[in-house]
Amino acid sequence: MWETFWIVFSTMLGLLVCLSIGYILRRFHLEPNNAATVLSKLVLYVLLPAMVLHSFIKNCIIASLQQHGSLFFYGLIVTAATLLFGKLLSRFFSKESYERKIYTYALSVANFSYIGVSVVVSLFGSEGLYAFNIFCVPLNMLVYGYLVPNLVPEGEGDPKGNWLKRILNPITVALLLGLFLGVTGLSRYIPGFLMDTMNSLSGCVGPVAMILTGFVIGGFHIPDLLRIKKVYVVAFLRLLVLPMVLVALVWLLRGDKTACLMTMITYASALGLNTVVIPATHGGDTHTGASMAIISSVACVVTIPLLYAFLDMIL
Repeated sequence: MWETFWIVFSTMLGLLVCLSIGYILRRFHLEPNNAATVLSKLVLYVLLPAMVLHSFIKNCIIASLQQHGSLFFYGLIVTAATLLFGKLLSRFFSKESYERKIYTYALSVANFSYIGVSVVVSLFGSEGLYAFNIFCVPLNMLVYGYLVPNLVPEGEGDPKGNWLKRILNPITVALLLGLFLGVTGLSRYIPGFLMDTMNSLSGCVGPVAMILTGFVIGGFHIPDLLRIKKVYVVAFLRLLVLPMVLVALVWLLRGDKTACLMTMITYASALGLNTVVIPATHGGDTHTGASMAIISSVACVVTIPLLYAFLDMIL
């Protein structure tokens, strides 16, 4: 158990170092304030799509889809369950409608794109990342199709919205393209240098994303963020209680070890930055989201290795 713990713990410590670098850059004004916007666009439009595309091109064939197809089913069930939990539990944390949306997002979605990806790659490599992406397809649809637009303050966004445009973001486009190239066999015509480039870009996702996290947090007065007592309860639920409840649900549905571990890694990650970035873009309050980000990002350095080692031992 402890050997497994230290493997994951080492990965989490590396991410914490990257978060600290971002924080120092912001606090000492070593980068301009718009660096957060640049880094977030770099991650969203280049690094994450390259990672997903490379993973699907390399691993996606008919046999692997049949092997991992059940992960999509479990991902769909767990996504529905986590949205239900988020909706119900958020009512206990705020009576104000917009702040309740912040808590709904935090309780429904963890930082699976940054922290979850880094943990999966360190433990299971490219093939594991491919399975992880299949599992997270329903969650990506929920995040970009509903939860992220829901964070936009009333009157600031498009009331009608464009659901299809939100779903077809760079990550899902890369997934669909990789699926097509892999299944059709056209991937064998892709030059080796392009595959190597995508692989190199994939390795930058975790470090750059955590530098971004630290940079955003560095714009706040940390003692103020640590005084929001409700956030500690949310972090406890997000990092420990909800992941174990969801793993138990998958296990009761006869999910295998891979499905259970993917569930844990996806939902035990820290609370993400969307609860900071989206409100900030539209003039909403950002302190609650920033408090969630700093407290959960530090705590998950220990909680994720503990949960993974425990499940790896009992499953």
